[in-house]
Amino acid sequence: MRQRRLPRTAGARQQVPFKRIAASERFVTAGSRAKPQPDAITSLLRASVTKAQADQCIVSGDVNFLTDFLINSIIVGPTTLAMFG
Repeated sequence: MRQRRLPRTAGARQQVPFKRIAASERFVTAGSRAKPQPDAITSLLRASVTKAQADQCIVSGDVNFLTDFLINSIIVGPTTLAMFG
């Protein structure tokens, strides 16, 4: 008796190459030494962290570290999980 296979969707066929491209971009851009440009959103978040620290609403510490942590937690982490499933 032949085993039935579930149909593969177009999304599943496209996801594997997308993951491969996304993972390989890391190696392509590794040699790039472009000077980072100021980011308005990061500057606003940094100012918000500084104000929250002054108001004793969050822990004291390095503002840049806390800003990067928040960006990673809110944007980078969930986006990466969504891309790589």
